[in-house]
Amino acid sequence: MNFEIIKIDNRRVINFSKKWVQVKQPVNAKKAAQNLQEKELVKNLANDPLLKLLCLVFEETCDIPSNRSRVYEEGLEILLKKWDDKRQIEGDQIYKTLSLQRKQDLLSKIAFKTFEGGEYFLKRDLEQHIVDYICNLPNAQTHPEVLELESEAVLKSIETQHGLLVELSEGIYCFSELKFHQYLTAREIVKSPSPQTLEKALKKLVSHITEPGWREVFLLVVEMLQDVDYLLRLMKHQTDAIVASDEELQQFLLWLNRQSNSNKTAYRPSTFRAFYLEFILNTHRFEDNPAWSDPKAHELQNFPFSTQQKAVLKEYYNANKLVLDCLNSACYVTRSLRTEIKEALLVPS
Repeated sequence: MNFEIIKIDNRRVINFSKKWVQVKQPVNAKKAAQNLQEKELVKNLANDPLLKLLCLVFEETCDIPSNRSRVYEEGLEILLKKWDDKRQIEGDQIYKTLSLQRKQDLLSKIAFKTFEGGEYFLKRDLEQHIVDYICNLPNAQTHPEVLELESEAVLKSIETQHGLLVELSEGIYCFSELKFHQYLTAREIVKSPSPQTLEKALKKLVSHITEPGWREVFLLVVEMLQDVDYLLRLMKHQTDAIVASDEELQQFLLWLNRQSNSNKTAYRPSTFRAFYLEFILNTHRFEDNPAWSDPKAHELQNFPFSTQQKAVLKEYYNANKLVLDCLNSACYVTRSLRTEIKEALLVPS
């Protein structure tokens, strides 16, 4: 089966959304279009497969959340609340009778335990994660064979009722949308039951700072945490560690910091450092940006870094960018830390 990805501009997003609501709730169609036009979030979701989810949330609430994590949270709740008795799986009373909170907790644990391994996971592992959860429910069965049968029924219900998990081929599963996998993983981290567990989860999260597949999880976590200071400090420390073992890179970055704060450039130090690193990494040319028209900028010479050193610098640059993106996405960061991090971007400790 082949799929074709079609780009959707903002106008088409609004038209599609308006038509969607017209079918479901005609009286709210005008409000939907106005609401969508006003939300910056629509621009980010224009080519996102969860556009339908956005419309589903509006249909239910007549409003659109201001950030992604709330879209996923409310959309997931809507999906989990819907239950079609005609799709009832024989032998599965456990999943049907779980509260909304319990269903979310189960899915979050599945997401968290499978995310490190990638998008795809084995059915036997999936069923074991379900067993690990349902065996702790009140009045749960303890016999292994009974738990095995119940886990199969629970899995089938999740797959049939909500379509959140799909079997790609025999014994190979994934979440129907990677976004749900990412959101539920972030939810499991944030909903840690104790400060000690949360600290451990955040430290484990930060160990993935150089892995592109974890970027969305980081952004969702900082949206959902009440206080992001601790996580941002961990991220900055982990970012600095990327170049800590290479003395030549350390000296270069210290030199670059001095240059950025000298009178040779009239531009913001962090901007100067970022553009110069892009130049080193061959992702940017001085001529491409009018800010570099200052002839003094051209006095800087390229450094003869090895291929390995450039790869490390690329990881370091991307990690710093992620720190900045998380800083901008966070709902609450103390003002002093916000200033501290912005001034210390691309500056080794």
